[in-house]
Amino acid sequence: TPREQGVAHIEVDLQRQVLFVVEEDGTVSRILPVSSGNGKPFTIEGETAIAVTPPGRFRVYRKVDGWRKSKLGLLYYPSYIVGGIAIHGNPSVPAQPASHGCIRIPMFAAEEFSRLTPIGMEVFVYADGNTAAKSLSQAQQ
Repeated sequence: TPREQGVAHIEVDLQRQVLFVVEEDGTVSRILPVSSGNGKPFTIEGETAIAVTPPGRFRVYRKVDGWRKSKLGLLYYPSYIVGGIAIHGNPSVPAQPASHGCIRIPMFAAEEFSRLTPIGMEVFVYADGNTAAKSLSQAQQ
């Protein structure tokens, strides 16, 4: 059962490492395994950061068809939700957090997922079993 109702959206449960595609009528039409930020430090261009996938309410704000090369590696059909964090295909989607912060989905599902998530689609990311706590306005600041 989705946490939110009334609008087509994406839900990502970080605790269970799973993504739900939710239709406008509240039906879950797709379920995908994910691998999110692993909480470990990493260094890029001399700066150290912690690999975290932030919980919150976001919207898809940018998409790239096919492959995109980033400073941290290759992303397949990325759908960006906040900063440089995207939901994207990756050959490695273990059943536990393993990314630098992005939400990895299996390669076979990435192109279809991109088609199903237009710019502006809401993405709710939650970590503790509760609905994402941040409002869209907070997440976009």
